Parts: sequence; C-alpha cells; structure tokens
Amino acid sequence: MMWVMLVAVVINDAGAEWGLSDFMVSLYAMSQSAGVFLGSYFWGYMSDKYGRMFSFKKTLFLCGVTGCIAAFSYDFPMLCVLAFIVGIGIGGDISVDGTVFIEFCPKADRHMLTLMSFVCVLGSILVPAVAFVYTVATNSDYWTWRYTMVTVSVLNLVFGLLRWKCMETPHFYVTQGKLESANAILRRLSDINKKPLALIPVEEDTTTLMHEYLSDTGNIGVSRQLQRLFKSKVRNTTLWFMMVGTKQIWFFTAFTFSGFGVFMPEFLKKAGGSEHSSNADVYAAMTLQQLVGVVSVLGATLAVRSRLGRKWSQALSLIAGSVFMFIFLVPFAYWAVLLCSTLFYFFSLMAYSVQYAYTPESFPADIRNTGVGLCSASNRLASVISPLIAGGLLETQYGTIAAVVVYSGSLFLAGACGCMTKETKGANIEAEAETLTRESESSQNII
Repeated sequence: MMWVMLVAVVINDAGAEWGLSDFMVSLYAMSQSAGVFLGSYFWGYMSDKYGRMFSFKKTLFLCGVTGCIAAFSYDFPMLCVLAFIVGIGIGGDISVDGTVFIEFCPKADRHMLTLMSFVCVLGSILVPAVAFVYTVATNSDYWTWRYTMVTVSVLNLVFGLLRWKCMETPHFYVTQGKLESANAILRRLSDINKKPLALIPVEEDTTTLMHEYLSDTGNIGVSRQLQRLFKSKVRNTTLWFMMVGTKQIWFFTAFTFSGFGVFMPEFLKKAGGSEHSSNADVYAAMTLQQLVGVVSVLGATLAVRSRLGRKWSQALSLIAGSVFMFIFLVPFAYWAVLLCSTLFYFFSLMAYSVQYAYTPESFPADIRNTGVGLCSASNRLASVISPLIAGGLLETQYGTIAAVVVYSGSLFLAGACGCMTKETKGANIEAEAETLTRESESSQNII
C-alpha cells in the first residue's frame, strides 16, 4: 500500500521537478502497474508450484533494493524503468500475502484477514504523512518524493528480513500430497503456541484420496492451472473476481483508484484554489483521507461476520464509495470537498479490507495463488490503462468533471459485479471444488 500511495507523491513532485505534463507523469503509474501485472501472475504461479515462501521471502527485497536505486534517478525514463521492476515485486506481494495468512488459519478464523488489512491502512497513512513532514522540514517540493521513496524502500528491506524465518504453509504441503511435511509444520506451530493441534491422518486410504483429488499438482503446468480456474463453477468465481476485485476490487476498482487516486493531489489543488494548493496542504489532506481507513477496517471486520457476509459488505461499500465520489463534483466549500473525498476513501477502503480476505478464500488451495495472481493481473491491466486516461482528461477543458464521472461510474460497476459473486462465509471451498471436479469429469465420461 505504501508503494501505491507513493505514486501520487511522485506524480505530484517529480512532474514539477522535470516540468512534465499530466499525461507524461501518468507513464510512471503505468510503468509500475505494468510491473505488477507481470509479477502478479508470475509470483502467484511460482507460489503454487514451488511453495508460498518462494515468493513471500523475495518480493520485498526486490522492491526495497530497486526503490533505493530509483530514488536517485537522474531522469524520468530511468525512474519509469525502475518503477516497472518495483511493480514486479509488488505484484508478488499482492498475490501471496493474503494466501499465507489464510493458510495458517482455521476456517472459523479466516475473517481475521479482513482485520489484518489494517496494516495496509497504516501504509496508506504513512506515505502522505512522511511527505508532509519532508515538505515542511526541507521547504522544498522537488526532493520530497526522493526522501519518501528511500523511507518506503528501507521499510521494505526491514520487513523482508522479518519474513526470513517464516515457515511454509501446511496447506501447500497438502496440495503436494506431502502430509508428513504438513504435520511437521503443525507440530512446530503447536510447540510455538504451546497448544495441541490436530494432525492430518496419513493412512494409506487418506493419501490415496489426496493424490486422486490433487491429481499430481506437484508437476502441474500453466495450462493445467488455467484449466482448473475456468472449470465448472470455479470459472464463475474466477471471472467475477477478475472483473470485481484486491488493491481495491480487481478490474473496475483498480481502474478507479489508479486514475482518481494517483491524481488526488491534482484534484485537491483544483478544489482548494490558491488558498489550499500548496504541497503541504495537499499531503495534510491526503493523510486525513487515509486516517479514516482505521475505522473502515474495524467496520469491515464486523460486517463480514454479520448477516451481510463477504458478498454484501463488499458490494454495498463499493456502491456507497461511488456515490460520495460523484458528490465530489458539487461545488461545495473546500471543507465539504475534503469530507466527500474522505467518505469516498472510507467506503472504498472498507471494500478493500473485505476483498483482502474474500478473494483468496474463494479458490481451492491447489490453485489459490494462481487464481489470486490472475485476478491481481486483471487489476493491474486496469491500472495500466487508467492513469493514461486520467492524465489525458485532466489536460482538457472539462477534464476534472469528466474524470470524476468516469471513475465514479467504474466504482459503481464494481459494486454491481460484487452482487454476482458467491458468499464464502462458512463455506468449505475445498470440498465444493472436489465435488465440482468429480461432477465435471463424470459429465465428460458420459459424453
């Protein structure tokens, strides 16, 4: 989330430093999104094939090292190339993090991943807050983005080190048919928590059943993974989540955030006029907008456990966010503009918090990371296109109005698609996937 928020800071400051147009600076956002597009599927597939830790322990180092170099870019093309590499690391993190958490949780506690998205809110608050401090401390707009990028990169390296001793998830070993290895992890977890854990039975009939169900997933290829994702009712889950979706809800929500979100400084400057158009004012306003996310996460955690469940918590939040974004058009006073944009973030971040847990628990374990990675790639495809559209619109006479209408409509469509997804609260995804697979195979045999 820090990298996503950093895009707005870079677009605002680097564009001024190098004298770039809105359309030109949008190429930075496009470059990073293109990297995430590639990294999302690549790391997701590799995690399903070689283990969750294969990606989990590498992505933050890639972001941190590349980000430190990017902070010293001598021109804009160099910055865009390095942003693409950073994006590859971000894509892996998006694809793997939620899966790792869910696969260490009992089914009854999977909703806790929604609460864990609180750390994403902290990241979104940190970046504009740090940018505000650097702007005030240095009294310079041109170096703020460099200082902020170094700060984010160093934090990535620190967090990467903290991951180094993480264990492989038991779920991954189960998908490979390695039940003894899964039990070894469960024993270690039992020792760490000082609580007994039930082990997986490894009798011959159980092992045989696992191999029949998983059908050699250890040697699974790209084409086989994609076939599983688009097979029977799993296909409906894949398609809806590709259209609806994480950083903010896979295609339409990403389209909105990557256009409206990254150009938020520009929107705030135009709304604030001469009195509220300094970078210090802009970053203070952005910090306020993101602070509301703390309440969003708590609200989302309660909502997913209520009668609304995952499905309606997500859909209604997205629709509410689109409404407040549209109200942004009304020529209120500056305080009213801040209120509407803050409420837009409140509901949008609430939807994201739900989606953070909703997507990985919607796919069976053997194709979970590939599914999440594919959805995230769809998200990034929208993120590649959207900043270019925003940059182009803002250079026209009625660009602000057109941009808000386009991105508000996109968020509303995300909410509408959310109404079509399948509720996962209390669902046994593994058992349903096994049943669907057997039904599909039986139908093929009959034909």
